[in-house]
Amino acid sequence: MTAVAVKASARRPIAGVGRRLLRDWAPPLAAGLLLWAAFAPLRLWGTIFFAWLPILSWIQEQVDARGAPAGSLWKRAGLAGFLFGAGLLFWILALSNEQVTVPGLMIPCLALVGVYYAFIFIFQTAVIRWFAGSGLPLGLVFPILWPLMEWVRTLGPLGFPWGSPGYAFARVPAAVQFTSATGFWGLALWVGLVTGLLHEGIRRAGSAGLGSRAARTLLGAAVLILALPFAYGGLRLGRAPSGPASLAGEGGPVVAIVQPNILREIKWKPGGAEASWGLLERGSLEGIARGAEILVWPETALPMSLLHQPVYLARVRNLLAQSGAALLAGTLHSEGEFGTEGFRSYNSAIFMTPSGDAAPLYHKQKLVPFSERMPLQKVLPFLTMIDFGQSDFMPGNEYRTFTDGPLRLAPLVCFESIFPEVSARFAFLGANALVNVTNDFWFGRTPGPLQHADMALLRAVENGLPLIRCANTGVSFFVDPYGRIVEEAGIFREAVLTARVGPGRPSFAARHRNWLVWLLCGFAGALFIARGWALTKLPRRAG
Repeated sequence: MTAVAVKASARRPIAGVGRRLLRDWAPPLAAGLLLWAAFAPLRLWGTIFFAWLPILSWIQEQVDARGAPAGSLWKRAGLAGFLFGAGLLFWILALSNEQVTVPGLMIPCLALVGVYYAFIFIFQTAVIRWFAGSGLPLGLVFPILWPLMEWVRTLGPLGFPWGSPGYAFARVPAAVQFTSATGFWGLALWVGLVTGLLHEGIRRAGSAGLGSRAARTLLGAAVLILALPFAYGGLRLGRAPSGPASLAGEGGPVVAIVQPNILREIKWKPGGAEASWGLLERGSLEGIARGAEILVWPETALPMSLLHQPVYLARVRNLLAQSGAALLAGTLHSEGEFGTEGFRSYNSAIFMTPSGDAAPLYHKQKLVPFSERMPLQKVLPFLTMIDFGQSDFMPGNEYRTFTDGPLRLAPLVCFESIFPEVSARFAFLGANALVNVTNDFWFGRTPGPLQHADMALLRAVENGLPLIRCANTGVSFFVDPYGRIVEEAGIFREAVLTARVGPGRPSFAARHRNWLVWLLCGFAGALFIARGWALTKLPRRAG
C-alpha cells in the first residue's frame, strides 16, 4: 500500500466519525438554538414553529423501528433541553456574589437549570413517543399532549413555566388575540398544530415527493393554521380603540407608575432606606403633579417591613394625605416574634388610601424556588438547614384585591406574573385590572428583565384586563386589554409613567378558567385508550 493510500484510509474513519457526530448532535443543537432565538433578546418568534421538528423526527424513527433502543433519543432530547434552558437563563450568572453565601454558586446553579430543562424535554419526548406507539400520527398526538405537559410544569412548588412556547409571541399583539377565548395554553396548541402538520407534511414529501397530494395538503394546512390567528387578531385590533383610549375604557383614575431605579449596590446597604425614600418621593410628587390618583411603587419598594417602621410609615401617610392619592406598593411583612416558632415573613403588596388606612395585605403565593423559599421542606426537612443566602418567606394562601373607585386591582408580586392561572383566578373572582410589582435589578443588563416583562404582557389580553407593571429598575409599562403597550420605561433609568386606567371586562377565558386544558385532557384520555387498545393487539411472545 502506498503512503497516499495509507493517509486516505486514515482520513476515512475520521471523516466517518465527523459525519456521525454531525448527524447525531447537530439536530439537538439546532433545536435548542431555534427555541432560544424565539425569546428575548432576539424575539425571532417564527423559529419556535420549527424547533421541535428534529425531536419529532427522532420520535418517528423510534416508532417506525418498533422496539429499537431509545437511548439515543433521550440523549438528543436531553441535550436540546439543556442547551435551551442554559441559554435562555444564562443571565442568572449576573447575580452578585454579595447575594449568596457561596462564591461562584451561580455557575453550578446554571448547570442545574440546564439539567432541569433536559429532564423536561426527556419526559415530554418519552410521553409523546409512548402515545405515538398506538399508530396515531405524531401530527395529532403532539399538539394534544405538548400543551398539557407545558401546563403541568407550572404546577407544584417547583413550577417554572419560563420559556413556555406561548411567551415567544408576547410582543406580537395580532398573534395573541385569540387567547382571550382560549387562554394562554391556546398558544401552545397553535404552535403544536403547526409543528405537527409540518412534520407530517415533510414526512410525506420525503416518502412520496413534494408533489404528492398528501404532502401539499398537510403543508398547506400548516400555513393556513399559522395564518388564522393573525387574520383574526388583525380584525379584532382594527375594531378596537387604540392608544390611551384603549386603556381608559369607560373611565377610571389616573395611575402613576414610579420606577425609582434603586440599584442593588445601594438599596440593602446602610443608608439605602433613606436613598430609596428620596427616589420614591421624588417620582411620586412628579406623578401627583400630573394628576395621579393612584401611585404604584415596585416590589419591596423600601428595604423594610413598612408597617413596622413608624418613621417611614408616617412619611408615606403624610405624602398621601397631602396629595389625596392612594398607594399600591410591594413591601416586606412579618408576623410574630423573630426567632420564635411562630415567626412568619412574607413578600407582600400593600394598598393605602389617602387617609392612610391600609387594606389587609396580599401575600405572594408563588415563591421563587431556591431563592425566596427552599421547596419541599415538609417532604425533605433537611433542606431547611441549607443556607446559601436565600430568603425564607411563607407563601400566602388568599387572593385579595384592592378597591379604588371603579377599579378592583389584582396584585401580582414579581414571579406570579408568569403563571397564567394566578391572573385568571383573580379575574374569575372579580378583579378588573392587574398590577404587577417587581424588582429585577438582580439580573443586571441582561435578557432576564426583558423575558420577565414579556411574560407579564400576555396576562392582559388573556383576561381582557388592563395591566400596570411597576419594576424597580424596569421594564415598567401600561398594557391595554388587547396586549398592546401604551407607555413603557426601559431598564435602569428613573421614570414616571402616568395614564388613566379604566376597569376591564373579564374575557371568556377568564370566566371559564382552563376550559381548553380540560378539553385537551379529554382528548389525551382518548389517546390513552387508543394506546391501550394497540397494546392488546401486539403479538404475544412465545414462552
